Amino acid sequence: MTLMAKQMIVKRPAQKPVQIRARKSTPKNTLKSHKPKWLVGIDEVGRGPLAGPVGVGICFMPFVKNVSNSYKEFLKKNKENLKKHKLSYVYEKDSKKLSSALRESWSRFFKDAELGSSASFIYLSKTARQIDNQGISMCIKSCIGDGLQKHMRDTGSTESEYCILLDGGLKAPADFENQETFTKGDEKEMVISFASIYAKVKRDLNMAKCANNPEYGKYGFEKHKGYGTESHRRLISQHGLSDLHRESYCRNIRKSI
Repeated sequence: MTLMAKQMIVKRPAQKPVQIRARKSTPKNTLKSHKPKWLVGIDEVGRGPLAGPVGVGICFMPFVKNVSNSYKEFLKKNKENLKKHKLSYVYEKDSKKLSSALRESWSRFFKDAELGSSASFIYLSKTARQIDNQGISMCIKSCIGDGLQKHMRDTGSTESEYCILLDGGLKAPADFENQETFTKGDEKEMVISFASIYAKVKRDLNMAKCANNPEYGKYGFEKHKGYGTESHRRLISQHGLSDLHRESYCRNIRKSI
């Protein structure tokens, strides 16, 4: 499917220009609804860590004729908000490649976008115990389905009124016929990128709060967010597992005391 690149005019000295990629047409799957209402981006965060939840971020935008026009309308409505938060470019990038400060700026921008009704966001997660009991894939699938169902209840929408774009190997429930999955979707589609950033900020905030709990402070969650860094593995070896750790992910880490 052809991608149309468009670059924003305002320059930011500290950043290299980043392109906005807007589609010329709808996804490969022919839209089976004559009048879609929602353009949806979905991405997951926290698939690989040794501790903490896995989460799914979902971004909803009004669907305007096609994906490209939906993006253009969103940018038009949020021109002043981008300036307000000093976001000169609309990024289409994996959230992990952005600094934490920049992700926070985007998070504040998203709040303003929600207030202006130009977008809305949902974040759902599953705990370490749920991951151990159900498996990571089933947890992610459940979060996607629950998030879409919540939006349907809140807006009175039906499955056919959604045009859904997903990252990686993610899939929405089969009842949502207008869906397409992209490899590195967070680097190709604005709505997926926004979902990725939103989920990353939410999960990181959760792990930072856990680090303030005396029970978990010894693991340094505020630094590594539960990922399997050398220091985190060493701390697990010293202190054993907490109830935030995924036992199924930590079987090869031996307790040394």
